[in-house]
Amino acid sequence: MVENSSVYTVLGIDVISYSLKGLEDQVQAQEVLDRCLDSSVRENWKKNIDDVHWIDAGDGGYLLLCGQEHRVLELLHAFQGKIEIDTKKWPEDEKLLFRYAIHSDRVKVWDAALGTKFTGHAINNCARLLNGMNKEQEGQVVCSGNYFEAIGAFGNTTVISDRLYDVVDKHGITHKVYNLHRVPGFGVTPLPRERHPDPTEG
Repeated sequence: MVENSSVYTVLGIDVISYSLKGLEDQVQAQEVLDRCLDSSVRENWKKNIDDVHWIDAGDGGYLLLCGQEHRVLELLHAFQGKIEIDTKKWPEDEKLLFRYAIHSDRVKVWDAALGTKFTGHAINNCARLLNGMNKEQEGQVVCSGNYFEAIGAFGNTTVISDRLYDVVDKHGITHKVYNLHRVPGFGVTPLPRERHPDPTEG
């Protein structure tokens, strides 16, 4: 175990088609994301706000939360609802659409000369889940095996989960992936071709 490391849940957020937007629309997308995510965190995170970190990636980013793994789903539910309200009057072809990935792992947070550093596999593995997602699925939420096991420990019965095909990263490492769906709330039903061939797996 790395000294002074803690288990963080990483919520990866990808703004769909962000790179196709003009500069003003990119700024607007970031402003809406920032406002809705900040409000959702403050309403749903019951621990110290110092346990929450945001790593910006331009077309989205990674929200790191230490502890209370099950609260991340409530936060996501709130965020998706706020986005829908905030963009309700926008033309349909301009509304913000997202994909999400959730992963839990150890992270060492430390101060360096150029700012706070986040060291560990948590962010990279969350990014691999996002990268491996079906790009046709708007609003999809997937999670890793690590996170799936964590929320299972809390007996969460409000979310429908489906085992998807594994993601194999560039190093040949296999990552379990699950689709998460709550009605109403967040996520989508996975497409048949996304489902793991053995539904009893996991």
